[in-house]
Amino acid sequence: MSIALLSLFIVLLVGVALSGLYGILVGSAVAGVLLLLTWPLERLSGARVRLGRLPLAVLAPLVWGITGGVYITQVLQGDSVRNRTTVVAPLQKDVEVDAYVNKNRIQVEKDKLIYTLTLRYRQGLKLKVPKITTHPIFNGPFVMPAKSPPRIRFYKNKDGTAVKRWELTLVAVSSGPLNTPRFTVRYHKKGKTYKVIVPRIAVTVGELKQPKQLLGNLKPSKPPVLPERPVDNTLWMWWAILGGAVFLGLGGIVWLSRTQGYQPPPLPPHEWFSKEYNKLILQKLLEKEEYKAHYFALSEIFRGYLERRFEFPALESTAEEITQWTRNAESIESEVTRDIRKVIQAMEGVKFAGLIPNESERDELNDRIHSVVRRTRQVEDVNASQRDSEPNKSEA
Repeated sequence: MSIALLSLFIVLLVGVALSGLYGILVGSAVAGVLLLLTWPLERLSGARVRLGRLPLAVLAPLVWGITGGVYITQVLQGDSVRNRTTVVAPLQKDVEVDAYVNKNRIQVEKDKLIYTLTLRYRQGLKLKVPKITTHPIFNGPFVMPAKSPPRIRFYKNKDGTAVKRWELTLVAVSSGPLNTPRFTVRYHKKGKTYKVIVPRIAVTVGELKQPKQLLGNLKPSKPPVLPERPVDNTLWMWWAILGGAVFLGLGGIVWLSRTQGYQPPPLPPHEWFSKEYNKLILQKLLEKEEYKAHYFALSEIFRGYLERRFEFPALESTAEEITQWTRNAESIESEVTRDIRKVIQAMEGVKFAGLIPNESERDELNDRIHSVVRRTRQVEDVNASQRDSEPNKSEA
């Protein structure tokens, strides 16, 4: 896995975990900040933390923009949900459920939450519905004011369907991210039992400044004890995801520091040349008739070999400077220096004069280049290595 994909995976895990724990806005904000931090990470570590040509940091405004648009849409929909006109479509299943709230974000001192649950089902079905109004969440993190009792309606339609609707007025007495209950409705049909799940709805509650005073104002009688927020069994999953993301991030930083600190030994010049030359051939620039691009790259590879082999700055030198260097190089055979000059002159002609060599000239140039590399390659002293190993044998 590349550094870019690992970084993006960690950012996604952190964002998802914080979204489950504290809300989507918090998760997206942190994810955007982490994406911005990938830019200095790339600069400091030298690693390629980007997708294609784009750095991961450009995804930060995209995450913020999408999340902000979704949040604004939810706010607009929440403000108008009470006044919406519902078009009742034909019943597609035996039992259909629809649960919604008028607001997804509330300030507990000011706002009331209207939770509406509607069951539509075929007449004649016997449903086993849980006790909606007595659920611990509706009598713990939320309470129902005495002045606004639950409204439960039941009616039958002419199309053979029945409708049962609960409308609960709730006031939050706990702050933070809260969820409405997850109800399970069961029914029997042809000797089998089926169930329909009423999903949870995420609600974010603002800061609760005076919870006991709020509870006392709800009922004229003795104020109840402030309820403890029920334990959400799904929290451990989000904490586990967040912990795993942090673990992966720390592990990635350690791995990155070690890999950046470790520099593999450089290849011998002739092996480096073969590797780069094979990469150039795989591009098939000659077959595409991109002669100038091919010989520009081949010239850089050949000059790079000379620079690595003889510690001469061939990449930064002109053709005349390389020619002068070959004439003064006493450790190189005269035939080799002649071939070096011919190779440089031939590729300069293609690069700057626009000359296009024919097939025989291209083959001759390649043979000459490989001949120079073959005759100047560094050969290990096998006899010396054998002599170095003899004392070890005698000691054994």
